[in-house]
Amino acid sequence: VSPPKLVCEWITVDNVNQLVADHGFAGDVDLLSLDLDGNDYWILRALDVIRPRVIALEFAGALGPSVSVTIAYDPNFHLDFTVLPYRCGASLAAFTALCARKGYRLVGVHSLGFNAFFVRQDLGTTFLPTRSPHECYRDTPRLQTWSPTNVDLMLSGPVQWERVT
Repeated sequence: VSPPKLVCEWITVDNVNQLVADHGFAGDVDLLSLDLDGNDYWILRALDVIRPRVIALEFAGALGPSVSVTIAYDPNFHLDFTVLPYRCGASLAAFTALCARKGYRLVGVHSLGFNAFFVRQDLGTTFLPTRSPHECYRDTPRLQTWSPTNVDLMLSGPVQWERVT
């Protein structure tokens, strides 16, 4: 076992697979944790050189359980940390649909309500049942405060959003 290797690279849909492969990963891996504060949806959609057993994704909780949106892809996207709420990433519904197409099911979110966990369809079905975004919002205290007005606020402003299915 070797220590983790830290790599500093700008990740785009055009280079993500090569970057992952160049650093020794291919096929089955245990965990993919993706938190880019930006193009997460598009990077995950493009990533096909690995098959994680578990995927942890940061999602935009303010977008609620139903709206399936992500920021429009911009390879040079930088999150503006001076504007609240932070407008980046994708909704839980968008990630749930994308992960389902890639062979994963939503199994839950963490207690702070911004990381979601997906497990490959062929693993752990007895111990980790599929959850819906609505169940996650209903059962997570921090997400229970969500309101439809949050969506309007998130979708306003200079960041372009795209509906995805």
